[in-house]
Amino acid sequence: MKKFSIPKYFLVFILLSISLFAEESKIDSLISLPYDQIVSEPKKLIPQLLSVLEDNETTDKYKNAKLYSNLALAYSSISDFANYRKAAIKAIKLFEETNSELDLTLEYGLFGFHLRRTNIERAKYYMQLSIKLGEKNNFINELRGIYDNYGVLLEFTNDLDSALYFYKKALDIKYTLSDSIGIPYGLNHLAGLYARQYGRSIHMYGRIR
Repeated sequence: MKKFSIPKYFLVFILLSISLFAEESKIDSLISLPYDQIVSEPKKLIPQLLSVLEDNETTDKYKNAKLYSNLALAYSSISDFANYRKAAIKAIKLFEETNSELDLTLEYGLFGFHLRRTNIERAKYYMQLSIKLGEKNNFINELRGIYDNYGVLLEFTNDLDSALYFYKKALDIKYTLSDSIGIPYGLNHLAGLYARQYGRSIHMYGRIR
């Protein structure tokens, strides 16, 4: 009886397919890492992210952008701000090339907020890009945090009236979304600002609203 044999090229094809599938699974798992895991295990994850990016294991620009975004977050969480900026800029460029407006809204906002202590004009520029994109697409979930951060930036520059305006915009979204965690956070922003600007308590804002 004739023995059945599998051609060598077919075996090679199967092995290559398995290898590619494993690499894609690894890349996808690094892309989908939750925020809490990235900021709690940055030193473990940074080498893994760098390995995938440096070996060019994916030619998908969007996937590379997400990997750089996670890498930037990991660097930021260990206060390695030089490498954070490099990774964030690469993520932004790739998100721009892929017209990923939701991701750009977030990345512009984070990068702008990061720059507030070193380059206030560039910080405003990126945060305004973030707000413009967010408002264009009605990304209200993202805008509540971006408005808050822009308010912090404006308060940092002593532009208190404008900071108040954005704190209120953020808080209005939080009330609309019944954001039980974000509302106290937003009220705390207003309390601090009223204490500086008007010397009155947050209870006044609550009654007016």
